[in-house]
Amino acid sequence: MAAFIVAVAALPVNAIEERVRECACNSGFGFRMADADDFVWADRASRQIIVEENRNHAASHVDENVDWTCKSGFVWRDAFNGDGVCVTPASRSRVHAENRRHRDQNTRFEVQDPHSHCHLQ
Repeated sequence: MAAFIVAVAALPVNAIEERVRECACNSGFGFRMADADDFVWADRASRQIIVEENRNHAASHVDENVDWTCKSGFVWRDAFNGDGVCVTPASRSRVHAENRRHRDQNTRFEVQDPHSHCHLQ
């Protein structure tokens, strides 16, 4: 049986996830740190998954020299626009849910205090 690899050889520059501002974290959360500028709040388990995904990121690509082509069954994580780490669809969904929760929580506090850019501790 022949295996087929479906790949797109383009950079993930059109990801739907935007960067968020650095804010103080709620208790029990820390910055997710998908990269050095990822300040979305995440719990310890999610942060550990991110560390593993980043560490194993070359193994989920078709070719280590073609950084942006994911193996079959993997998708770009898209933690932020330009995040090309290949992960399972379930992991990407978790990351997008974290982004939505982070934005929703901060938006509520910005409405209460329009001069605040982050969650008020």
